Amino acid sequence: MKRTLAAVCAAVFLLVAVYLASPLLGYYRMQSAARGGDQDALEATIDFPAVRENLKSQLNAGFAAHMQSDAKLKDNPFAGLGMMLATAVIGKLVDSYLTPEAISMMVLKAKAPDPSKPAGALERARETKIDTHYSYINLDRFRVTAVDPKNSDKPLSFVMERRGFMTWKLIRIELPARLFR
Repeated sequence: MKRTLAAVCAAVFLLVAVYLASPLLGYYRMQSAARGGDQDALEATIDFPAVRENLKSQLNAGFAAHMQSDAKLKDNPFAGLGMMLATAVIGKLVDSYLTPEAISMMVLKAKAPDPSKPAGALERARETKIDTHYSYINLDRFRVTAVDPKNSDKPLSFVMERRGFMTWKLIRIELPARLFR
């Protein structure tokens, strides 16, 4: 009886440990695919529609906040038109710019790639030493914050969501707050 109880307790403990460690394995899988240049494996770890929509909303909100804080733009009668145009431009830019190569660069270097370079022509990112911090948002959401020590005021956060027992997908890239100042 004691052996059975011990075996059940050990199995439950192991199951809980695997459940709690699974987002780390999911992020490691994404990082390994980025490091190896395996585009198919990287795409399997990312929910592109969700990431694109989140980036669009962050950029639009940041642009709107910038327009509201700038006294010249705030009172400009053409600011509304500018905001409508900016929303359309931001949408097209994110749609064309957010590629597996761009996300690979973000994961390995903890910074967004240079938008002046063509999106498809990004070289395979050489990994730099980055500081990584992990935290649960809730049991089904996990945040990985990556910081380049040379640029510590601009961390990138990757929010992953559980899709099944051990499967995690990237659903959001949180841009640095200082980007919009």
